[in-house]
Amino acid sequence: MNRKQFFLLLIPLFIAACGGGGSTNTGQGNPNQNNPNPGTPNKTVDIAMSAITSDKQALVAGETISLSITVTNMGNSDATNITLSAFISNDAILSSDDNNIASTTIASLTAGASTTINASAIIPQGLTLGTYNVLGNITWAEDTNSSNNVANVAIQLITINSTSGGIGLINTGTEIIAFLPTGTGVVPVVVESTGANPQANVIRNIKSTPQLIKSQAANVTFNLDSCSIDGTKLVCIGYTTSKVAVFDIKTYLKTFNVSDISTISECNLNVTNRSNFSGGACFNCGVAVDPGDNRFVVSSDDGYRVVGYGVNGDGSCKVQSHYEIPINENFGFDSIHNKIIAAEYNNTAIFTKKDGSTINTSLALRIVNIDTNEIFTWDKTVTCEDLVAPSVPCNWVETDAVAIDVLTGIVVFAEEDRHLFVTIDTGQAVFDTNTKTFTAPHEVVNLDNIVNRMPGATIESIGHYLFGEAEFSKSLTVIELPKTKGNGGVYPSPFSWNYNSGNIPDNDVCDAVPGDGTASPWANPGDPHGLAVTVSNANGKSIGIIRSNPDKFNCIAVVDLEAFLNAPKANGLNQIDTNIFDLVQNNVITFVSF
Repeated sequence: MNRKQFFLLLIPLFIAACGGGGSTNTGQGNPNQNNPNPGTPNKTVDIAMSAITSDKQALVAGETISLSITVTNMGNSDATNITLSAFISNDAILSSDDNNIASTTIASLTAGASTTINASAIIPQGLTLGTYNVLGNITWAEDTNSSNNVANVAIQLITINSTSGGIGLINTGTEIIAFLPTGTGVVPVVVESTGANPQANVIRNIKSTPQLIKSQAANVTFNLDSCSIDGTKLVCIGYTTSKVAVFDIKTYLKTFNVSDISTISECNLNVTNRSNFSGGACFNCGVAVDPGDNRFVVSSDDGYRVVGYGVNGDGSCKVQSHYEIPINENFGFDSIHNKIIAAEYNNTAIFTKKDGSTINTSLALRIVNIDTNEIFTWDKTVTCEDLVAPSVPCNWVETDAVAIDVLTGIVVFAEEDRHLFVTIDTGQAVFDTNTKTFTAPHEVVNLDNIVNRMPGATIESIGHYLFGEAEFSKSLTVIELPKTKGNGGVYPSPFSWNYNSGNIPDNDVCDAVPGDGTASPWANPGDPHGLAVTVSNANGKSIGIIRSNPDKFNCIAVVDLEAFLNAPKANGLNQIDTNIFDLVQNNVITFVSF
């Protein structure tokens, strides 16, 4: 196993019986030859797992899963000292290489009796993408044939994103697929394929990419602007409506036929007003799926809603929680600890709640725990007076991008128009349950003027890279973040900020030529800032995906983040000299048009 990877754990609710356990009756031929009392049945102990259930059907690495396993003694004698263990394995055969994720014991189980054993397990973060088996293994004192005491269920490990944005990205272990909202439907683009499915278009493993035309799938009644994804469902919002569309992509991931993407439901969140930002206005402004819990988070003019889907078994939606706090153009989401990272857009607005009370925005940062319904506010605000020493230039006006490294707890939020971003080490945060505030070490990073602003940003938490863009320009930035959680109370750890910036190069794949013959060069997207990140299944490298401004044309660029970071810099500055280093020919950026 190599690079660490996020994944979702998909477990069917029921598993067939494991086929029995060991038996103390090992005689052959005459059934009485080993029986000291002929005429009396041999005593047997035969324990089988008859069912296994999980409190969640999907999990993120690092989360705790609760397993409920029913076992039955099918023999005619009591069993003692029973041990039940759960393992994650590459195959269905238990071996010493498999990870033990849970173990529990029961003292005895009488003949013919059944019992349900509850156990908790933490899903490890050191697994590569792909298909695995969860193996349940039973042993007991009277067992003489433990080789048959194993039951298994297949699981699938896939990547997720933890920042609201415009692209729904899934990594199945063999395919990386970007689901792009386009008009009233979605366009799936296979960014990488290492599998054998001939219907999967491989576009990342070749040096030059031809223009690909993709079909639009699963039309709905409103225009889609932003999408988020879990293992089998795609959730999309539109800025001009309070509706949300939920798509089923389970069959598509097997067939790669766009006709197999089906609309489960359209939900109306009944938002009545739009939030106004510099880039436009929106009823629903951002969306992030909480994988494994059948719910998603939507930011709207009146706060954040947690919405469950499939609550009636038919895909319908139900608002589970509504947090009336000011929103931002984008928000971060920690899907391991189920926390919304909520920033305020500026310090000039007044947020009015349903009860008439108000919040004067002050560029605050809040962490919302959607499991406990607690809201904690940082004891500082994103203002120069609070954050920056007098010697550091600062003029913070609008917070735009917010993202979190879910493994280290590093939160990053960036200014709309300047070369500034703030890092907060929430891995070392101290939460006061009385005042509902938290303290955490932080640093303001003032990038030199060579690096463009970063109103769009997301974090690839495996390689710990921040991937940023300047909206409506060609500028990209990659920054290497701290790779360990916490630093003994000192933040940041002694490392120099390693970053690089550069412009999307001109190319004949994405530079459209309209009917008037005038070239239309690449332009980064506005809101939602269409960024996504994952790790390549082919080489384990961190990759970023950015969509072009859809108002001009439909195209994506796939960026090798590490190669971009280490590309030659011009005159020692933190900027790639694209005149001497070709990002396309050196396979740092690949373009796809659709």
